[in-house]
Amino acid sequence: MGAQGDACANGGECRKNLACLGGICTTGKALGEVCELNIGGSCEFSADLVCKDSSNGPTCIKNTYHRAGDACNSSTANECGGLGACDGADGHLVSSGEGTCNPPAAAGEPCAGADKLCQQPSLCFDGVCKSPVGVTCN
Repeated sequence: MGAQGDACANGGECRKNLACLGGICTTGKALGEVCELNIGGSCEFSADLVCKDSSNGPTCIKNTYHRAGDACNSSTANECGGLGACDGADGHLVSSGEGTCNPPAAAGEPCAGADKLCQQPSLCFDGVCKSPVGVTCN
């Protein structure tokens, strides 16, 4: 794995928390700097920055996290905290755009992959959040 300053062709060739920018393994861009939307890690991971399109073009902005019931919008880095999901009016996960933060499902409640996660330590088995204690894998 490439260290900072090493040549690279893609981010997979660089060490953790480094991005391949301009063919060199380096830290991501800082808050407010211009970034590349199509390159993962274009913004600094350790500062919880993400590259989003803005009126000034692609810019590194800080993620913000919200509680259940709050508005969310992944397009503007307004994410749901605590394994919550940003759901649209139809109750399904919104991949880009506005929604409402819904908490993860409790043990015994339905779950469905990325659409509804479970409160820890429960896991989603056969569409229902279940405690991992006593569950056997085949």
